[in-house]
Amino acid sequence: MAFRLAILLFLCFTVTFAQNQSGEALQEIVVPYATVDIPPVYPGCDWANTQKSKACTSKEIQYFFEKNFDLQKIKTMGLKPGRYRTSMVFKINTEGKITDIKANNLQKVKEIEEEAVRVAQLLPEMKPGNRKGEIVSVHYGLPIVFDIEPNSRNRKN
Repeated sequence: MAFRLAILLFLCFTVTFAQNQSGEALQEIVVPYATVDIPPVYPGCDWANTQKSKACTSKEIQYFFEKNFDLQKIKTMGLKPGRYRTSMVFKINTEGKITDIKANNLQKVKEIEEEAVRVAQLLPEMKPGNRKGEIVSVHYGLPIVFDIEPNSRNRKN
């Protein structure tokens, strides 16, 4: 019985952990966007200059959120007037895909978080980042800030 359990555990660990050619377990390297040598590249932003590529990618991701975030849906929820902030964090993995998406809205409005996650899932595949000659996964953070204006019927003259 103990022998079967040992074999079962061995098989589980063999399948669970990837290994390189020397037999060592590989650990995914994830670095912050600001510290990567060659940043992930949004489609159409592949510049020879790393700083221009980084700026273009950031601008395009921000524009993508502005264009695709359904603010009208949020405005019809009857939220109190004011400024709403959501922190988005996601990973651009070694294949350039968006994974590990998280949104945190300070006001704890679930629908705002869900909308932010929905839009992040729509982001196109990117060219992955590179650090010290290795393709790496990159953490990317994006603040989303918008205002809900008071309804004109509720305003006092």
